[in-house]
Amino acid sequence: MTLFTTGYQGENVSNFIDKILDKGIGAIIDIRENASSRKPGFSKTALAKNLNHAGIGYYHFQELGTPKPLRNYLSEKGDYEIFFKNYRNYLQEFRDSLEDLIDIGSKKTICLMCFEKDPHTCHRKIVAELIERYAGKKVTIVHI
Repeated sequence: MTLFTTGYQGENVSNFIDKILDKGIGAIIDIRENASSRKPGFSKTALAKNLNHAGIGYYHFQELGTPKPLRNYLSEKGDYEIFFKNYRNYLQEFRDSLEDLIDIGSKKTICLMCFEKDPHTCHRKIVAELIERYAGKKVTIVHI
């Protein structure tokens, strides 16, 4: 199983969709807590519509988004090590959601999506690592 991840920072929706199509991705998994955006085309309704038009599925897993207290902590302290540790702990209560992602990923190629371009400073890297741990099979994580 290949699990893609991406951030749309610095992209427009047309280029974003082209990138997704180029990789053969069948579904975007939006893991933003708040699926709204100041960038045109990246709010939940508009993005889902554009992806659907391109033949790409859209799923919003709001519960996998970074909760506001953790976002505030990171903004104030800038300590990614503690942020990622606390986020991993937070995700323990959402194992069912991670299992749902594994199920979707067994039927089509999925891509975890958030805003942040750099996967090393985004919570999606933790979601990807946990999917890899829980999948029970080889998962190759590809950040695009």
